[in-house]
Amino acid sequence: MKCRSAIFGDRAGNAGVLARMPARRLRSRRAPDAADQRDQRYVARPSARAVLPWLAAALAAVALGAQFKRFGAWEVHYIAFNASELSTQIAERYDIVRGPNKGILNVSAVRGDSGGGEKVRMTGTLTDLLGQSRPLAFREIADAGTFYYLAAFDFPHAETLRFEVVVTLPGHGVEVVRFQQPLYHSDR
Repeated sequence: MKCRSAIFGDRAGNAGVLARMPARRLRSRRAPDAADQRDQRYVARPSARAVLPWLAAALAAVALGAQFKRFGAWEVHYIAFNASELSTQIAERYDIVRGPNKGILNVSAVRGDSGGGEKVRMTGTLTDLLGQSRPLAFREIADAGTFYYLAAFDFPHAETLRFEVVVTLPGHGVEVVRFQQPLYHSDR
């Protein structure tokens, strides 16, 4: 998959693949106006109307905590992110080391409509794109009657990481959650 700048061009004015395509292949379905008739080149650019609804839906899904897997009456919620995104106060409160190459995996298991994380057993591994795996060490955090589990990890450069979390759910059994998450170095 090509990055956005390779397809559409970058801010420096370098043309991307679509901008270099012949004009006859990029003609829009609308009637050309006078400016289009003078300049017979049509350049494909994503319109704000096309991109904004998808972006809003993606952000809403993340904001609502929509990253979860359902196992019977249980939901296992998970998110991996750069530790630099945490405020200094939160990092100090939970003894988390912040840095541009430090990541955090946050997992919680919710039973039914309880609304809060339950106490479970959890192990996991982190695998990079080269297939190198390393175990994740989860810490149990109890906060206002809710349990969640944090695992800190390092990532040497921006990449997509694969996570596998094995959760033992009381009264249900063992379940495995697999997902991948791109992580980037942060300037914060």
